[in-house]
Amino acid sequence: MRTLLAGIFTLLMTSTVYADVVTFSEGWARESIPGAENGAAYGKLANPSQEVLIIKGVSGSVADKVEVHTHVMTDGMMSMQQVKALELPPNEQITFEPGSYHFMLFGLLSPLKSGQSFDLQLHFTNGETQPVTIRVK
Repeated sequence: MRTLLAGIFTLLMTSTVYADVVTFSEGWARESIPGAENGAAYGKLANPSQEVLIIKGVSGSVADKVEVHTHVMTDGMMSMQQVKALELPPNEQITFEPGSYHFMLFGLLSPLKSGQSFDLQLHFTNGETQPVTIRVK
């Protein structure tokens, strides 16, 4: 029985360690302007592991829908484009900032107010999730 429990504990700890290997820092979002239905969030996402990690989606209770977006130049016009699978190379950091990668918040459930914070959930291709904290300024 002890061996079985030890095995289960090891499996649970291994899956938890995988997701917690990703670090997120300096998470922030701008305060909503009056009447804004959407918003964006930023920060620094790092993968200090030796594995490629892939984010396949993002969710959060602050908006109806959350997506990873980036900006692309097409025919001299800058536009946003959804990133359906964001690959995080080993020992790399991706900066989410205006004009680059960002978390797009569609259908804000209430305006973002300076001083508040909220969590987003990163969803990985292996089925794991990890929360990241965003502060509104």
